Amino acid sequence: MTRKHPKDLYLDTNAIDLFPLNLEQASLIKLRNLCEELGIVLNLPEPVFNEWVEHHYQRLLGILDDLNSADKKGRQYLETVPEGKLFSDLKFITLKEMRERGRAGIKSQRINLVQLPAIDVRYFFDLCIKAEPPFKPGGQGKGFKDSVILHTILVNARSRRDGAHWIISGDSAFSMNEISTKADAEGISIEVVKGLSAAIEQLEGMLGAKKQKQIEDLRAKVRHFLSDKSTEILMFVRNNVRFSFGTILTGEPNIQDLKVKSIKNIEVVPEKLMPWKVTFEVEIELRLDRSPRDYTTVPRFGDSPLLSSLGLPVFPGSAFPISTETRVIRLEAKIGHTDETLNVLAIEGAELLPTANSLIMGYLNTLK
Repeated sequence: MTRKHPKDLYLDTNAIDLFPLNLEQASLIKLRNLCEELGIVLNLPEPVFNEWVEHHYQRLLGILDDLNSADKKGRQYLETVPEGKLFSDLKFITLKEMRERGRAGIKSQRINLVQLPAIDVRYFFDLCIKAEPPFKPGGQGKGFKDSVILHTILVNARSRRDGAHWIISGDSAFSMNEISTKADAEGISIEVVKGLSAAIEQLEGMLGAKKQKQIEDLRAKVRHFLSDKSTEILMFVRNNVRFSFGTILTGEPNIQDLKVKSIKNIEVVPEKLMPWKVTFEVEIELRLDRSPRDYTTVPRFGDSPLLSSLGLPVFPGSAFPISTETRVIRLEAKIGHTDETLNVLAIEGAELLPTANSLIMGYLNTLK
């Protein structure tokens, strides 16, 4: 399922219920990191926070009951029975201290705590008796907590309308069509994602698409810069690349002109402080002169000495003495930049890539 790019994510209680108070949980940290890379705000509604801390406190009370039970059952097995309780020296934190640790965990994990807004009791009572989701039918107030959580999310979302708002929850209460319909009527896009794993999978796909677009945008930027540097590229090619178009029969033609036909296959490694390393292929179009030549004179421009030694006075050349050939060169370079504004090109190496025609020409040249 393809979802809209979210502006906000909201954690429901069941998404974090078993997480420690410091919220140092691998899946949550991964989710937070994805949100930060994608520019998404990760939120914890205050009602969720209160319920989560209360669940921790209830678990602590359960532990204390277990300790009391262990005290009663374990005394008969002790060599020396103490006057006080066995675990009397253990000190447990209070509910207030739990809240403080929970808030510290939220802050350390860079999660935004969405404050519980003012609640109109009459409004909520009407929702309850009408059983509007997430209130449930029966008129007994079932769904009250979910309704308060949803109210908190909607109030926050109204101030941040652009983009979708995801609720990460395994609870079916938020998945009811009536809820999304009500949100849509207010111009708010609400989507429910079933758990952290599903949210992480969706965001990883979005991050991959974002990075791919960044790469494509960067290549386009470099291609535009290199196109503006065609003169420098051609100068480097003239001075550093040796072309071969001749054979044992024809010798080498004169290169009258060359120009950049296209730039392709750009690979760039962006660095913040250092010049960017770039490899790219440039397609060069060469204008060649294959005019007739007098081979009774000293060979010129790499002309075949074999024809001269055979006493052939003139090689007739081509029926079309002026022709064009295309060659592809792979270049390695560094691009200087200031605040990602490209400004300096330094070409460091070149490799003339073989073509079918050049391979044949190269083979014939080995016969000289």
